[in-house]
Amino acid sequence: MEWTKIKPQHFLYTDYTLANIGCLTVLICLTAQLERMPTELEMVQHTHKKSLCSLNSALKQRGYCINNLLSKVLEDCDGVKHKRDLSCLSSDRYRKKQREVKVVGDTSLSSPEKRREENTICIVDKSTPNTRNKFIKPSLTDVKNYIEEGGYAVNYKAFHDWYEGNGWKVGKNQMKDWKACVRTWHHKDNTKGGGKYAQIG
Repeated sequence: MEWTKIKPQHFLYTDYTLANIGCLTVLICLTAQLERMPTELEMVQHTHKKSLCSLNSALKQRGYCINNLLSKVLEDCDGVKHKRDLSCLSSDRYRKKQREVKVVGDTSLSSPEKRREENTICIVDKSTPNTRNKFIKPSLTDVKNYIEEGGYAVNYKAFHDWYEGNGWKVGKNQMKDWKACVRTWHHKDNTKGGGKYAQIG
């Protein structure tokens, strides 16, 4: 174990000396590192024998012993190890499930891959101009043909000149559909009875 729990009740509000607290901390860390109960020789190698005796007597006064405290450290280590194993197992299962999402002959992607692909598509779509909604101004012939085919009472030259002069705008906005404007001129001609909208034969 590369880390261990330090329990406040072992250190705070006690009459342990700083030497006792230091010795206990070292023993807790040693137990976590070894992942087993350290031998007396290993304890002495990492602390002083005098500090160990002093800690033992301080713990006995509070009804503890070193081995009991260190066995709790081992329980914590086992608990952490168990949680790690479960987490690894869960991650392996998830990755396996993601691989199984791709069915043979099916091009569908697993959800994270799908999201990544959708994001990529969006970026590409934003960078390329949307030709479907882009207004393309008509030629005089286009206007003439549309008016004649629809039988609209609109002067095609007047219509084309009018919008060519104002930059193909409707009010302050860019025109979106010139054919709809032709129909509007036709309806206005029928209601107003002539004027600039009227068809010149």
